[in-house]
Amino acid sequence: GLDRNMQKLSQTLSRTDTLVAATSEDVQRSLHSLRLMVERIESVLVRVDTLVQAKQGEIDETLTNLHAASAAVRELTEHPWKLMTGQGKGAKVEESAP
Repeated sequence: GLDRNMQKLSQTLSRTDTLVAATSEDVQRSLHSLRLMVERIESVLVRVDTLVQAKQGEIDETLTNLHAASAAVRELTEHPWKLMTGQGKGAKVEESAP
């Protein structure tokens, strides 16, 4: 009786120890995989941030050009004769002598 129970207990503890060791290895592998995944995600985020910054520069340049074009169109609609005479913003208008 007692010897048999001790043998079963020893076998159970041995299996538990094996299970804990295997679980520990699984956890270590999972942690390693997670670290690699985090590194890859950080790398992707750096690339995305770089792209966003580059596109932001392009967007700013496009908006600047759009504002300039809008101002030019506004100037021409207010003074259409400048289109014919070639006088743009800031050009001096010659006054005719009496």
